[in-house]
Formats: sequence, C-alpha cells, structure tokens
Amino acid sequence: MGAEADITAIAVFSRLWVSAMALLSAALITPYDTSAASHSSSIFRAFGTWDGVYFIDIAADGYVYENSHAFFPLFALLTRHASALFTPFVESSTALLVAGWCISNVSFVLAAQYLYLLGKILLQNDKLARRSAIFFCFCPSGIFMSSCYSESLMCALSFGGMYYLELYRTQSTSPSRTLFLVASASLFGLSSATRSNGLLLSRLHPSSLPGLTRLVVFIAYYRLIESPSAFAGWARFLSYWAFTALLGIVAIGPQLLYFSYGIAAYCPSLALSLTPVTALFGIESRMTADRPWCTKVVPNFSAMYMFIQKEYWGVGPFAYYQVKQIPNFLLATPMLLLATYCLIVYWRWSPRAAPVVLPVQLQPYMVHLAFLVANALVVLHIQVITRFLCANPPVFWAAGHLSMTYPSASKALLLYALVFSVLGAVLFPSFYPWT
Repeated sequence: MGAEADITAIAVFSRLWVSAMALLSAALITPYDTSAASHSSSIFRAFGTWDGVYFIDIAADGYVYENSHAFFPLFALLTRHASALFTPFVESSTALLVAGWCISNVSFVLAAQYLYLLGKILLQNDKLARRSAIFFCFCPSGIFMSSCYSESLMCALSFGGMYYLELYRTQSTSPSRTLFLVASASLFGLSSATRSNGLLLSRLHPSSLPGLTRLVVFIAYYRLIESPSAFAGWARFLSYWAFTALLGIVAIGPQLLYFSYGIAAYCPSLALSLTPVTALFGIESRMTADRPWCTKVVPNFSAMYMFIQKEYWGVGPFAYYQVKQIPNFLLATPMLLLATYCLIVYWRWSPRAAPVVLPVQLQPYMVHLAFLVANALVVLHIQVITRFLCANPPVFWAAGHLSMTYPSASKALLLYALVFSVLGAVLFPSFYPWT
C-alpha cells in the first residue's frame, strides 16, 4: 500500500479502537451523572455525553436556549440531515447519535489524509509528514474525535482549506489555481460555522482575546505576498483586491450569518434591520426586550458569543487561574509543552544542530499556533487545550519532529497519547469528569 492508503487504514483502525472502548465502557460502567444524558436508550448514547448533549439537542430542536449558542451550527445541521438515513431503522434520537458518530469519524479520516498531504507539500519530508499524520490518528483527544462533537469536522475543514491554499501557492502554472483558492476559502468558511476558532483561519476572532487587533493569516497572508503593485496598473491592483475581499466574505460569511441569526432572535430592537435574516431562517422571536449584550453588537458583532461564554461558561481573561484548577493545568501541560517545542524548534534552533529542519514556509502556521497558545493560556478552560490545538497542524508536526530527533522521547509521547485516549474512552461515555 502507498502512504496515503496506510494513513487511511491507521485512521480507520484508531476510530474503531476508540469507539469500541467507548461502547464497552457504556455497557459496563454505571454513569456518574445521567441528568443531562441523551434521551436515547441505545448504546450509541456513549457518543452523546457532555457537550455532545448540546449538539444532539440542537440537531433535534434547533437553538431553544441562549446558552446553546456557544455551539456553532454546522455539525448539528449535518447531523440533523444525515439522521434521515437512519430513521427507517432506529428511533429518531438514536438516529441523531448514529449520524453524529458517522460524521465525526468520516471527518477524522479525511482530516488525517489532508494533514498528510499538507505535510508532504510544506515539510518537504515525506517521513515527517507520515509520522505527523500517524500521531494525529492517536491524538489524546481521540474520544472527542469519535463522538458527537465538532472537533473532527473542524480538523477536516481546516486541514483541507490549508491543503488547497498550499496547492494555490505552489502550483503557480496550474489552470486550476483559482479553483484551489476558492476551495480553500469555502472550507475555511465552513470551518467558521463549525467552531469559533474557525474564523482565525482568515482573521482573529474579536472574542478570542479582547484588546488585540485583528490578525490576518493564511489567505490574506498569501494574497498580500502576491499582490501586484498599484503603480503597475490600478485596474489590475483593484480587481486583485476586490477578488480577495470576496474570498474574505466567503471565509467569514457563515460565522457572521450565524451571529446575525442570534441578533435577530434575541434583540427585538434590531430585528427590523435584519429582516432578510429573519426571513431566511424563519425566525419568530419570543423576546419582548433586548438581551444585555444587544447594545454591544455595534461595533462588536460577536457580542452574543462573548456574553454567552462569560455568563454561562465562566470564560474570561485569567478566569480559570484558581487553585482548584491545578489538576486541569496538569492535564494540559503535555500538549502545551509540545506546542512550545514546536515554536522553539522553528524560531530558535540552529538548522545545523537539528537533524530535521522545519522549512521557512511554515511561518503563518507558527504565528497561528503562537496565538492559539497565548489565547488558551489567557482565556480558555485550560483542560480543553488537548482538543483545541488539534485543529492546528504544527502540533502534530512537532510530534513527528520529536520522534525523528529524539526517538526515546517519542515513545513517551506515544504512551501519553495512548493512555490519554484509553482513559478518555472509558470515562467520557459514563459522564465521569474528563477534560
């Protein structure tokens, strides 16, 4: 088999392995807490616990409560429509769980393929690209990648968008070059409708870290490098940047549309100005007064998301720095160390001292990783970093690089990933506290 077939086989095996452990755990272990469990009595309820309950509820009934808007819509929408394939055979609640499980696992296999192909282009080292993809297949957030969560879908869309963008960058004579760019923007746009950090693929999300200016990466970065000079001809210069602006709309439009949906639903005073949105989604708001965040949507269009994260989930600058959270910081430490290793290797290490050199073309990816790490340390519930960083390829490039540079360290890294995956697959389905 070729390398791509090997990666596919390993990805499929890892999903079957994690899923089998989760199903066995759900069958044998008495749940710690069933108060928010899925209504389904099927064994597939193993994949609909914790945040999975929200995704399945949104897929079934839409956004009923304000707090559920912390979860972006694409995964739930796909789950709702895919469940129609299973309703002839199982009850509707189980069909949603099966559909969500299928979407996550198919997305994971696609993500592994895209990560390998992206690595082949960028790393200029097929062995490193292959090892990186294999580490992804056994990432410590494995149970979330196989459950009714949006992580796998986010990875597939992100890695796919990055891959097509690299095809655009490297195939300068290809007649399909513009199509690669449009495909990249489209996948980034879908990722922005999957998770809040999807918008980071085109610019910095204002809710991610208050006070920072918007950071332009990936599409805008490459377009800026290739921009024609205004002195060489205004017509060409303006058409180039007009097309770039359209790509930006494609990349961030889905998330902006989602925020517009929330404003129309919870801000009666602003509903008239969003008539096209209310008509598109058939919104009939039952609100008689604006929610507190409505006054802030101009100029902060994402005020709803920021409010929900703070009000319902306790997310805010350094809000998680409490003594009782020390165990969660310890859980996050290996992933933070891996990300830090990646950044140090790229920016500090002399190429002569490193057996494997990370090429200069990785710069926008490293900038993206550095921002995500800073964001995670300041804002996030720190334990979720094990899955938050999984949509960022450099973490897996770092794992591959470590395995080729320090073989003994790579064994410890693989052991950590496997132990973490096993514990997650055992504890997660039964509602035991887990990242």
